[in-house]
Amino acid sequence: MKKSIYASLLIFLLVSSFIYGIGVGKREWFPHNLIKEVKYLVLNHSGDQSGDQNGDQSGEESGVKFDSLYRLIESSSHTKIACPKQTSNIGVLVAFGQSNSANHAEYKFSKAELDGVINYFDGRCFSAESPLLGATADGGEWMSLTAKKLIDEGLYEKVIIVSSGIGGTPIVRWADGNDLNTMFTEVLQNLLKDYNVTDMIWHQGENDRKYTHTDVYKTYFLSLLASIRAVGINAPIFISIASICGEEGTWVYPNRVTAAQESLLDYEGIEFGVNTDEVVPIELRYDKCHFGKDGQELAASVLADSIVKFHSVK
Repeated sequence: MKKSIYASLLIFLLVSSFIYGIGVGKREWFPHNLIKEVKYLVLNHSGDQSGDQNGDQSGEESGVKFDSLYRLIESSSHTKIACPKQTSNIGVLVAFGQSNSANHAEYKFSKAELDGVINYFDGRCFSAESPLLGATADGGEWMSLTAKKLIDEGLYEKVIIVSSGIGGTPIVRWADGNDLNTMFTEVLQNLLKDYNVTDMIWHQGENDRKYTHTDVYKTYFLSLLASIRAVGINAPIFISIASICGEEGTWVYPNRVTAAQESLLDYEGIEFGVNTDEVVPIELRYDKCHFGKDGQELAASVLADSIVKFHSVK
């Protein structure tokens, strides 16, 4: 049904583009970019995108299990602990977006390196370690390191982290009415039974850099924001400026996606997190897309500083 709607919209926009293009003589003017976006939705909305997603279910034989979204949901290495009662000294951090907010990084942090950080998933608590339960893949990540730095900076005594990054996903899937929006709001609703969220981290954009118009990206994100607020969460959302992925020459920076991300900072409740396009250059990404160990460290340090600064002037 949705594909039929998108197809009809595509035909309408193609005709409009032809007429408009005659008048202005420029291919890059509206609605040309929007048509590229609609075409992308028609071809990809069903959703199984490889993109930068390298999480598969090959790890099941070694005690690692994934769900249909390739989220890590069980691992024999994770130590279950009692969930602490939330106090003003306990932060609850929710990370979401695509693979660079998930378990697709190079270095895996051990429990010993993350003292005080707790991984919450499906109503249970675990001593945090890489990979984090709840996100795709079974590699390293830097969200737990960000949480640890918040403890080291004295903002919190403990941090409970909820990891919901899904590799290879365009922002349209996170918009209201689409599959990841439904998944994520369910995660939040279940989390609110036990905890109040103090901070949220959005890191996404690499998948949209070639297709998505600035205004389209903003519209989708604001739709996601409305869904989060409707659940009852008013915590600040720290946005990454993030878009680059792949060999140099296959992307440019700044671009339409980063322009959208920067413009979202004008909205109440949305704060600057880290510009990973600048902080983590391609040479610090082990596969030209996902963060290597030094990149993980740099991104976590800047993001943690942004969160601490926000709370210190609040």
